[in-house]
Amino acid sequence: MEFETKRLILRPWNENDAEECYKYAKDPKVGPAAGWPAHKNIDETVYVIKNILMVPETYAIVLKETGLPVGSIGLHFHSDLAKSDDEAELGYWLGTPYWGQGLAPEASRELLRHAFMDLKLRNVWCGYYDGNEKSKRVQEKLGFVHQWVSEDVPVPQMGEVRKGHANLMTREQWICMRIKEMESILDTANAKIATFEKASDELRDYQFEIQKLEAFYTGDEWKEAFALDEAGKLPPDIKRGVLSEDGIYDMLERNTAVRPKD
Repeated sequence: MEFETKRLILRPWNENDAEECYKYAKDPKVGPAAGWPAHKNIDETVYVIKNILMVPETYAIVLKETGLPVGSIGLHFHSDLAKSDDEAELGYWLGTPYWGQGLAPEASRELLRHAFMDLKLRNVWCGYYDGNEKSKRVQEKLGFVHQWVSEDVPVPQMGEVRKGHANLMTREQWICMRIKEMESILDTANAKIATFEKASDELRDYQFEIQKLEAFYTGDEWKEAFALDEAGKLPPDIKRGVLSEDGIYDMLERNTAVRPKD
C-alpha cells in the first residue's frame, strides 16, 4: 500500500533502501531523540529495515522530487500508549537535512487520514521525550492534545530513563479538524476562482488592443518605424526583420500580457 501527498510518497520499506536509510540513521541527532541509538554501520541498518521497518503500517517517507527515502513513519499497535485494538501510536523520524520543511506534519496528516478513515481507529496516540522540541511542535501542528507527563519512562535501546509526554487525537477531533481544513481549502479555491475570472474578463476586454498590436507587427507599418530610427523601441525579433506568431506573444508576455486561448 502506498500513499501520496503534495511532496511525498509513503511506501513500504525494502532492503534496497539501506544506503539512504543509513545516511540519516547514523546521525546522532536523529535516533537518540526518538529513543534509539544512531546506526553504527550499514549492516545494522539492513537488520533494522528487515526486522523493524518492514512491518505492516510502517512506511518510508520518500521525496517525490528524488524518489529516495528521507525518513520513516508508522502506526504502531499494542504499544505502551496504544493498548486497545482500535487505537495506534504514531511514530516518525526524518533526516536532519529535511528538518524545518514541514515534511513530518505532511506525512503525518496523510497517515492520520489512513488511520481514521481506512482503519477506522478510535484513537491515535503520539508521544515525545522531554527536550525533543521538534517532535513536540509537529504534534502541536497536527492538533494532538496533551494528556499527561510520565517520570522515569524506560528507554530500553538507550539504557536510560526519561520524562515522557503523552498526546492523543480522537477520531471525533480529527473529523472536526478535517472539516475545518476542507472549508479553508474551499474558501481559498473560491478566492482563486474569483481572481481568475476577473483576470479573464480583463483579458477579454483587452482583446481588441492585442489584435491591433498583432496587426501592426505582422503588417508593413512597423517598417516605417524602423526606417525612422525607432528600432530601439521594437522587439528583438522585429529588429532582425523576422517576427513569428510566437514572437509576438513572447513580446506580450515580457510586457505582462497573457496569450489568449485559441
